Formats: sequence, C-alpha cells, structure tokens
Amino acid sequence: MCASNRCEMDAIDLAIGFTEVRSEEIEIEPLFLERLTLMTSASHTLASRTDALGLDELQALPLALLTRGFVSSAFTDSYFRTHAIEQNARPRARSNNR
Repeated sequence: MCASNRCEMDAIDLAIGFTEVRSEEIEIEPLFLERLTLMTSASHTLASRTDALGLDELQALPLALLTRGFVSSAFTDSYFRTHAIEQNARPRARSNNR
C-alpha cells in the first residue's frame, strides 16, 4: 500500500515524497522547491549562456539522463511529453547508487 493511501487511512501520520498527491483527505505542505537544471562542462558552448534554452534547442541537444525509475527521470519524461519533444538521450546513464 502506498504512503498516500496509508495516510488517508490514518495508518501513518507523516510521509515524505516527490510526487504530487491529490487527495482531499491529505494535507500537503511542500518542504522545498527543486529545479532541474541543464549541466555542461566548462568548455561547452552553452556553459556561459545565461538565458533559457528554447524547446527546439533542447530537443536538438544530445542528453545524458538517468535510467527510468529515478524520480528525476519521471520529471524529465513528463516535461518532454508535455511539450512534444523527442528525447535525444541514448544511452541513459545509471547512478552509482543503484
């Protein structure tokens, strides 16, 4: 049983999670806001750029993303899907912690 269901049933008092929970039975308070950022080496042409990338620019970039199953992958996958962007990420990287 997931934490949100256990909170609704008063089986637990507190849960910390990464995703939005939609339930009238649960009060949610964000702990902090996290931003996903694009990282490059210092020598990359985008390293000194300060303005946001356009969707076309983002789609054209070869990306190194974590394998599916990581929370950050769910966010990036959702972002790309929402904006109809074809991901240019092959192969996906694994974390040393997994």
